[in-house]
Amino acid sequence: MLFDLNKKGTLIVTIGRSGSHLLGDVISNQLTGLGIQHINYKEYFVKHNGSEPWPGLPKFYKSKINRLLKDTVYTICQIQDFYSKIYLSRYNKELFDQYHVVVLEKQNQLSHFLSKQLLQNFHTVIPTHTIDGINDNFDSLKSQSKIKVSIDDVFQFYSEKQLLDLFPRDSTIVYEDMILWDEVKKSKYKKNQYPVSFDQLFDNFKEIESLFNNE
Repeated sequence: MLFDLNKKGTLIVTIGRSGSHLLGDVISNQLTGLGIQHINYKEYFVKHNGSEPWPGLPKFYKSKINRLLKDTVYTICQIQDFYSKIYLSRYNKELFDQYHVVVLEKQNQLSHFLSKQLLQNFHTVIPTHTIDGINDNFDSLKSQSKIKVSIDDVFQFYSEKQLLDLFPRDSTIVYEDMILWDEVKKSKYKKNQYPVSFDQLFDNFKEIESLFNNE
């Protein structure tokens, strides 16, 4: 179940590069097909001013949450930012009581981690999302120098995976299952197609692979 009309909206709780924009678009298309008025806030809790997470972040979150609790149309939004997940998992039971909560996960953790690293390290030369007919060219990756992934990034990713378990959920969606849905074909968001392999981009790919395989 992707939405519940007895609730105020759907919260998609996830980690970046899991397909949350795609899932939000699928839900939006379904609601549109049913003639249900709604709004899709996408990455609603991200603070975009480039400041440090503190001070001022609790006030930022509280204002965002109050708006969600007051919305009068069905609302879709994503929670994928690390700080947002930490704060909301600790302090906002009311929000999760009033919203339908979908946790979106990827089964292939190595691929997920490296896809996240790819965007984090090459965001200036590649699109954030593949949008049909607009952003679909990743050829600039072919000319990029290899980078080395920090072990800190690996354990940050592990932490985010565990953090998902703290959230109440009405349903769990697995990305690898989701991309096979017929509804996905109707979305403007498409699966990213990289013209190079991960081992061509990450200097310590074998080490990271061994770590994820617990070798």
